[in-house]
Amino acid sequence: MRMQVRISEVDVSALQDRARQAKRAALFVASENALSDATPYVPMLTGALRTSGRAFVSADDRGTVEWGGDAATARYARRQHDHEFVNYTSPGTGSNWIGRARDERAQAWRDMFAQEYARRIHG
Repeated sequence: MRMQVRISEVDVSALQDRARQAKRAALFVASENALSDATPYVPMLTGALRTSGRAFVSADDRGTVEWGGDAATARYARRQHDHEFVNYTSPGTGSNWIGRARDERAQAWRDMFAQEYARRIHG
């Protein structure tokens, strides 16, 4: 004799919501760390560019790091990031600061993401 149970419908919406929240939290942690790791490479004449950096998770669930709080600072950030200039006033700073930080720390960011995601999923 066998007993059978058929499941016709399972509501997984709570699990999906928890997974999305965990992903967003993990993206934020990784983005915050990317910002922190890249900041020492950002050129610093007055400090305005360096302090304009921010990390956030976009509406489409992408971890984002950006510099430039307003339009003028954003244009300046783009120029500084994309073009190598001759004289930087602070040693170790220069163009492509996020790329330099990524080259050194990408695996650590992936590990942070995985750790935070697992922590949020498992509670």
